[in-house]
Amino acid sequence: MRFHQPTITLCMILLCTTMPVQAENPETRARKLLNELGCKACHSFENSGSTLAAGLEQIGNRLNTDQVRKRLTEHSGQNDTQFMPSYATTPADDIDALANLIAGLRQVRP
Repeated sequence: MRFHQPTITLCMILLCTTMPVQAENPETRARKLLNELGCKACHSFENSGSTLAAGLEQIGNRLNTDQVRKRLTEHSGQNDTQFMPSYATTPADDIDALANLIAGLRQVRP
């Protein structure tokens, strides 16, 4: 039994040690966040979602990354007829990923 004790101990240590998780691509993460945060309840994106608010494909035509980030975090530029949920609990990395994705989208209007 003594022979197997170091092996068992080593196995237990390896099982308890977490493996490093590969970071998710920011664009992939942003696309998932569009669904998780409910953005498509009001906005359209890639032929799905609502038309209640501006389509996300067109926002990049008029706002840069910093402006999109500011709209997401400070709700600037809104009036009484506009509503954006609070993203106060959304991590800054996720906000950055969303802002980069949305600002990078350009759609030619017909």
